[in-house]
Amino acid sequence: MRHGEANNKNGTRTRLYVIWCHMIERCENEHSERFADYGGRGIRVCEEWKDFVSFRDWALNNRYSKSLTIDRIDNNGNYEPGNCKWSSVKDQCNNRRTNHLLTYKGKTQTMTQWAEEIGMNPGTFKYRIYLGWSVERAIETPVVKRGGRV
Repeated sequence: MRHGEANNKNGTRTRLYVIWCHMIERCENEHSERFADYGGRGIRVCEEWKDFVSFRDWALNNRYSKSLTIDRIDNNGNYEPGNCKWSSVKDQCNNRRTNHLLTYKGKTQTMTQWAEEIGMNPGTFKYRIYLGWSVERAIETPVVKRGGRV
């Protein structure tokens, strides 16, 4: 706990307050450098959460911890209780709208998730896909190490 947090009854000197401010900023401030990706795409903060205390109460009742970030379940949806959760940075990176999703044997994941699942360096896996390899070939072809060993 940082100095002053214990005596801060309204919570405005907390990490959670900063998260709330940034959420409002990127959705409502046309001058924010992140506005184009949020407010500019029509993403809003629900009326209930425009009040910090309501947002704070939701966060504390929904698994908020200092190691997590706010994440929208539907990337095209608003910041609202039914569309938000607390996620690790890694999980949030896998939920970006710019991710390249691949389906193999009925399962859809990001390239990084596939690489992790099969034990391959993500850079190697992505390079295979960018070279035009099929998903099947990229997943099923063993990596040949220098010196010809698999």
